[in-house]
Amino acid sequence: MAIFRIGGPVTGKDFYGRENVLKMLYNNIAEKGVLGYVVYGPRRIGKTSLLEEFANMLGKKKSVTPIYFDVSSLHPFDIETFHDQLFLKCVSAFEPKKEIKSRIMDALKGSADALANLLRSGEVSAIIKDYLQVRIGVKEKKANLQDLIKKSFGVPESLGKETESRAVLILDEFQMVDDLEKNTVWAIRSIIQEWKNASIIVCGSEVSLLEQMILPKTAPFFQLLRPYQLGPFDEKTSVNMMRERFNLAGLSADDEILEYIFSITQGYPYYLQWLGDKIYDSGKKKIGKETVESSLGALLNEGDPLFRSSLEKLSPLEKDTFIEIGLGNEQISKIAHAIGKPVPTIAKMLERLIEKSFVKKRAEGEYVLIDPILKKWVQITYG
Repeated sequence: MAIFRIGGPVTGKDFYGRENVLKMLYNNIAEKGVLGYVVYGPRRIGKTSLLEEFANMLGKKKSVTPIYFDVSSLHPFDIETFHDQLFLKCVSAFEPKKEIKSRIMDALKGSADALANLLRSGEVSAIIKDYLQVRIGVKEKKANLQDLIKKSFGVPESLGKETESRAVLILDEFQMVDDLEKNTVWAIRSIIQEWKNASIIVCGSEVSLLEQMILPKTAPFFQLLRPYQLGPFDEKTSVNMMRERFNLAGLSADDEILEYIFSITQGYPYYLQWLGDKIYDSGKKKIGKETVESSLGALLNEGDPLFRSSLEKLSPLEKDTFIEIGLGNEQISKIAHAIGKPVPTIAKMLERLIEKSFVKKRAEGEYVLIDPILKKWVQITYG
């Protein structure tokens, strides 16, 4: 039996905490029919686990149909594939006949003739036909992407209306949509603001970008969707979770040790699970500070490829700036001096790191790394 879950979303009996968030989302979306939310927070804070658990909750209510779509799973990563996959996710949620979905998938991968043949077969509903006809037009260069987005984002509303239920579209890693095609987010707004039988939750880890989509008065989702910033567990929740998990594993730890684990992970659910797993692997039944520290070392060693890949997303100067902050040079003047670059240049790097959710501003001229374990890895690797 796995006591700690790492490497993927945590749902079902293994899901822990967030009861108030789930209740709030459920009451407002499933019961009141609120149009939707923008849920955002840093990496490894548990957003995907929350959304998948929420989708599971919605699936138990007959009058609601959840549609979960992780944008980062797109392959190939292009705008037409995005709309096709969104359409297929909607069809799969509402259409129980798997063979129909399979035929649609095959037709979408093929030529315009393949789609036309499926339309002539009479096996698909009017809503599906509507999308496929536009898809044929795009393949034949007779329709454009604006026509396609109207149809793909029209499907949840149409299916909700047809079935007299509420469709709830959950788009994870939504900030990637903006990379696919500029102005797509504004086009989405123009469509969903007319929804009556569907709701939407968009979620992402690039906090600055998501805030730009909803907080300023000029933002596409301003006063349309409600913002919700997901933070880490507080100390009480973290301690209770680890105590329960350790009890299940036959391990024991004093409150002081559980609080020490919280201080290391800062309540990030992903790191609580990961560090807990390393502690479990240690074979110790009574957990002391030495066991926690050696387990943290094992985590950092195991996570080295993951942390290195995170930094690959940064330019060389962004990476140097990030490392200096991790090593304790948190004032912009000290960072500039350590790297040997002028302050205005470092200021630009800091802006980019904030946009990418690697760094946050603590005070005027002071910056800190957001991820507590990535910071420890930087200190060990580059210190």
